[in-house]
Amino acid sequence: MLKILSEVREGLKEVRKILQEGKELKITIIIAISENGKQRLKKLNTPIEKLNLSVRAEKVLKENGIHFVRDLVQKTPQELLKMKNMGRKSVNEIKAVLGQKGLSLGMFLPPKERR
Repeated sequence: MLKILSEVREGLKEVRKILQEGKELKITIIIAISENGKQRLKKLNTPIEKLNLSVRAEKVLKENGIHFVRDLVQKTPQELLKMKNMGRKSVNEIKAVLGQKGLSLGMFLPPKERR
C-alpha cells in the first residue's frame, strides 16, 4: 500500500510539472487492489452458511435477506436485535464469528465492496 501511495505521489509531482509548463495533459490512473484488499473481498463475499453459525441465527439472517458476510457486517447489533427471533445470544455469536475473521458489525463498506 505504501508503495502505491509513493507512486501516486511521484505521479502527481510529474503532473504539477507538466501543468506548470502549460502542456496538454492526459492522465490514466490505475489502482491495484492490494493482497489485503483481495482477502477482504473474499471474506465479504463469503455466504453466511460458511460462518458455521447456529441454525437459529443463520435462519433469521436468511429470512431478513442477509445471505453474504458483506450484507451482515453493514448491520448494527441494534438492527439485528430488531429482527424477529434474533436475541442477544445470537448477536454475540455473530460478533464472535466476525471478530475471528477480522470483521465486525456496523462496518461502512465503500460501494465497490457492497455488490
